[in-house]
Amino acid sequence: MGSELRLVLIISFVSVLVFSTSSSPLPRFPRQNRARIQLFGEDRNDYQYETKYFSQQLDHFSFADLPKFSQRYLINSAHWTGASELGPIFLYCGNEGDIEWFATNSGFIWEIAPKFGALLVFPEHRYYGESMPYGSKEEAYKNATTLSYLTTEQALADFAVFVTDLKRNLSAEASPVVLFGGSYGGMLAAWMRLKYPHIAIGALASSAPILQFEDIVPPQTFYDIVSNDFKRESSSCFNTIKNSWDAIIAEGQKANGLQQLSKTFHFCRALNSTDDLSDWLDSAYSYLAMVDYPYPADFMMPLPGHPIKEVCRKIDGASSDASILERIYAGVSVYYNYTGKVGCFELDDDPHGLDGWNWQACTEMVMPMSSSQKNSMFTAYDFNYSSYKEDCWNTFRVNPRPRWVTTELGGHDIETTLKSFGSNIIFSNGLLDPWSGGSVLKNLSSTIVALVTKEGGHHLDLRPSTPEDPKWLVEQREAEIGLIQGWIRTYRLEKEAQFPLLKRSWESSLLEKEQELLVVEEKIASKESKVLANQAVILKKRKSDVEGELESKCKLAEDEIESKRRVWELREVDIKQREDLVGEKEHDLEVQSRTMAEKEKDITERSYSLDEKEKHLNATEEDINPKTTLLENEKERLRKLDYDLQQTLVSLEDKRKHVDSATEKLEALSETSELSILEMKLKEELDDMRGQKLELLAEADRMKVEKAKFEAEWEHIDVKREELRKEVEYITRQREAFSMYLKDERDNIREERDALRNQHKHDMEALNREREEFMNKMVDEHSEWLSKIQRERADFLLGIETQKRELEYCIENRREKVSALKQKAVVTREEELDLQNGVSTVSNSEDGYNSNNGSSPSSATPFSWIKQYTNLIFKNPPESSLPMHHHEGALPSEKREEKAYTKGLSIALSLVSSLIQQRRGNNTSGSDTNETSNHKKRKHDVTHEVDPESVISSLQNVSEDKHELPSNQTQAPPSIMVVLSEIVKITKVTCETEFINKVSNIECSDDPSEAGTKMVEEKKQDSDCSEVGFFNTQTLSKAKFFSLLV
Repeated sequence: MGSELRLVLIISFVSVLVFSTSSSPLPRFPRQNRARIQLFGEDRNDYQYETKYFSQQLDHFSFADLPKFSQRYLINSAHWTGASELGPIFLYCGNEGDIEWFATNSGFIWEIAPKFGALLVFPEHRYYGESMPYGSKEEAYKNATTLSYLTTEQALADFAVFVTDLKRNLSAEASPVVLFGGSYGGMLAAWMRLKYPHIAIGALASSAPILQFEDIVPPQTFYDIVSNDFKRESSSCFNTIKNSWDAIIAEGQKANGLQQLSKTFHFCRALNSTDDLSDWLDSAYSYLAMVDYPYPADFMMPLPGHPIKEVCRKIDGASSDASILERIYAGVSVYYNYTGKVGCFELDDDPHGLDGWNWQACTEMVMPMSSSQKNSMFTAYDFNYSSYKEDCWNTFRVNPRPRWVTTELGGHDIETTLKSFGSNIIFSNGLLDPWSGGSVLKNLSSTIVALVTKEGGHHLDLRPSTPEDPKWLVEQREAEIGLIQGWIRTYRLEKEAQFPLLKRSWESSLLEKEQELLVVEEKIASKESKVLANQAVILKKRKSDVEGELESKCKLAEDEIESKRRVWELREVDIKQREDLVGEKEHDLEVQSRTMAEKEKDITERSYSLDEKEKHLNATEEDINPKTTLLENEKERLRKLDYDLQQTLVSLEDKRKHVDSATEKLEALSETSELSILEMKLKEELDDMRGQKLELLAEADRMKVEKAKFEAEWEHIDVKREELRKEVEYITRQREAFSMYLKDERDNIREERDALRNQHKHDMEALNREREEFMNKMVDEHSEWLSKIQRERADFLLGIETQKRELEYCIENRREKVSALKQKAVVTREEELDLQNGVSTVSNSEDGYNSNNGSSPSSATPFSWIKQYTNLIFKNPPESSLPMHHHEGALPSEKREEKAYTKGLSIALSLVSSLIQQRRGNNTSGSDTNETSNHKKRKHDVTHEVDPESVISSLQNVSEDKHELPSNQTQAPPSIMVVLSEIVKITKVTCETEFINKVSNIECSDDPSEAGTKMVEEKKQDSDCSEVGFFNTQTLSKAKFFSLLV
């Protein structure tokens, strides 16, 4: 821009902006690079992906209802391990071009995806490729207003919104995201990691010149690196290129010099100036420095390995008689025509200068560059911001903001900034790349790492691997893989720490099944119900989510349809308004036509009036003509009279002289009367003549005034006639203009209406296609969800079936145990019968005991032997009194404890009462009949409940009757001790037998949890009996027990 400025801004594969040495409207891209993209970029189908579109906001920083646009993205899920495994998402930040080109030239990401089990996503940058707001590139690039949404901030927000929505749709909110990008895409990856650290866990920014702004790095750095790349290959090559610029200017100044230059460099059209050729060569040298790869590649053009070395070989190896410009052409042909298939070269493929990157370079991506006199092989120049700003204004009507990037995203004191606010960023650079001078070249922290290679080119590490890869490139990629693995490993460890895996509850329950079978059954049943409930809730939630999502998408589509319908309605309203306006204009034209008709009528009337006046004037003129003739005749007569008068005067003068002479003679002679009379007559004649002369002069003056008045009136009539003629001509022209305008307006409205109808028809067809595609997509997604839910349901039912089989196995074991308990209960009953049958024997032993060694308590403490042996039982309870089954759920409550104690004590008192009655019966009569009745009564008392009040009353009666033991008896009879010791055992066995009988009647149903539930309910219903088994020394009050006995 201007003679002071030549700015080369080369971002990624097409971002070369060359500012020529002479003033130019705006820098533009060389056609060959763009052609190379079309020739080689679209034919590469090495990688498989799906092309999809995301409805993206036009402005993320405004709440205005602006139209959305379709952002294209490419996706590959072939190697993704899924959201449940926290499979990572690799996202490439789209550059300033077609996203397919970047996807097919980023082989490194494709190659490591299987290793990481990653999902690959390539979103396209807005205003590039097919991601065009306003529907087309023409509309998007229309003016500064439509281009105002092409900013780095909007692009970063696009990526953030897109990946958040993608993770939500895939139910992969916990999956880590790793960003990738090269050149401008690398800048976006690094900036996104800084601006949205909660969305991505790390970024690989390859060849990202985030410091190429303001004066952070010297502006001559770019061209110095390009020049050094050539100088390291050949000093003579460097000098030849450096001297060629003056040779080009000198040749261009000659006659037919531009034609000769065009011929020398094989251009398809003649050069307009030497600046065009300089820019063309400048672009080639800069690109060669960027893609100076160690092996053959076709990234931008088909090039050999180490292309700069080949260029210098061509320049230095030319024949000795070749001119300096012929040497330059031989060298630059390596870049532009290495295959030899190009016949001629085009200089410009964008005559309008409208390109997305040009807009970005003229707004916020202001990257100043210059060329030094000493170290550069290019023409020396300094960056001139004023000229830069002027050209941007002339092209886009915008002024650049050179400090906005550093204000918004940072740049100054980058080390402190990244240490304080950044982490997990890899800046990879090759020192042969001229953009490496504007990137980060040293480690800033343990997580902000710079991987620098001396022989590397422009984001070479992102290129696909080849057998020709040098060792240092393989090591660089391995280092990048290791760092990314560390990020993902740390992320997963942090997630595991936040959400540790819990042991399944049924695993701990199985360990206690043998001891607590009822609790396990209850827990399994509870767990089963909870799992079913949770699964039902989950399924219901997923179903509602799917339905909600479908509903939202349908609503979104309906809203879009509604919005488009509203747009068409607005257009119809606008058309109607225009038609109304045309109608109004037609009405106005009709009114004007009527007015014009009235005016014409008025003009006709006025013309008629004028004609009448003209006739009147003609008549007057005809009347005046005789008068004029008469006047002329009178004038002629007057002239004659005047002449005669003059003659008369002369004659009179002569006569006067004669008279004077005569008078003198008369005076000399004498006065006579005759002379006096003659003198008087002469005087009278003279007076008459004078009066006639005065009358004639007055008539002449009157005629002159009347003539002047007539002439003035005639001139006024001529002026009016001319004005009327002009007005008629003006009205005629206006009528013709209105007729033409009305015709053109009707034609335009007709054409616009037809265009709108065609556009509406086209849009409705496109909308119908989109609706069908959307519905098909929804059906596919719905089918996928249903199949997924069915698979999960099948897996869940399989788990339930497994647990059911385990429960049936446990129930079978329990039945075996119940059978064993039944057998044991039979044995226990037999022992009970044996015990009852042995009461008489115990009584006889008691009699022997009383007669030999017994002693009687004192009369003040009746039945003290019962109290003593009660204390003994409390201190040493029988083993059989311990509960067989003890679990937390069986602990009696306070009321149930009281009831169980009362029942157990009632049985005990009934036994004691039976023994006392037996002793009384033995003292009175020892007949077998009484024994048999007592035995039956004891058996009845053991198996049936006895009213404790009647037993206590019976005991009190015994006390009042002084039926006490002998006074010398000091120990309780053995029969009492045996009875007290067996009370709990008998009661427990009886209750457990009842419970076993009830349980044995339960049949196993298809649902194992139902049988377990019934067992638990039977246990609870029989708790009044089973809790007697807890008749122990720790819960039974001795005082209460003794008070009930006594």
